[in-house]
Amino acid sequence: PLTAMQGFLEALLDGLIDEKGRQKYYEIIYNETLHMNRLVDDILDLVRLENKEIQLSRHPLDVSSFIQKIQFKFSQEAQEQNTEIVTEVAENLPKVYADPDRLEQILNNVVKNAVKFTQDGTIKISAKEDGEYILITIADTGIGIPAEDLDLIWNRFYKVDRLRFRKDKGTGLGLAIVKELVELHEGKIEVQSEVDSGTVFHIWLPSFKAAQN
Repeated sequence: PLTAMQGFLEALLDGLIDEKGRQKYYEIIYNETLHMNRLVDDILDLVRLENKEIQLSRHPLDVSSFIQKIQFKFSQEAQEQNTEIVTEVAENLPKVYADPDRLEQILNNVVKNAVKFTQDGTIKISAKEDGEYILITIADTGIGIPAEDLDLIWNRFYKVDRLRFRKDKGTGLGLAIVKELVELHEGKIEVQSEVDSGTVFHIWLPSFKAAQN
């Protein structure tokens, strides 16, 4: 982001851009500052997680309301990709025992990736009870992840080479943060994927019912 901002600012300072084109340059610089902010925030989050500096404030939470919120939040972005987000929550689902802010961060990161890499398809967010856990599944029909990359997606700054999606402005830290947050909740996360067929993330988080025992 800094390199891009510097280049555009130099062009503006040198008077190389006419008045008509300046607005576009300003918009690009502004978007790069947003990207920079996301990058710094993600780095700080990851460092704090790895140094065990983040303390969870866990409460019994209704998973259904979180899933509905995420569906609403990303519906417009998904529609622009001609993609539909659908949800399916089991009846009488026990509450999950989680930090509300961090649960939302987990779902945000995974669903945002699904939307980004799914064109003309479907994203399904579902939840059900699985033993002592609440299993949340995010399944998309997107471009998928090559088998050789599956074990690497949790690494910081690692980005799968997805040439068809050059607009990707991610930080490469989202899934690393998700994994740390899930494990901090004493949960687990797994991924299955096939190129051109889609990707499925399974997230297990402790149920409040099990946490009381």
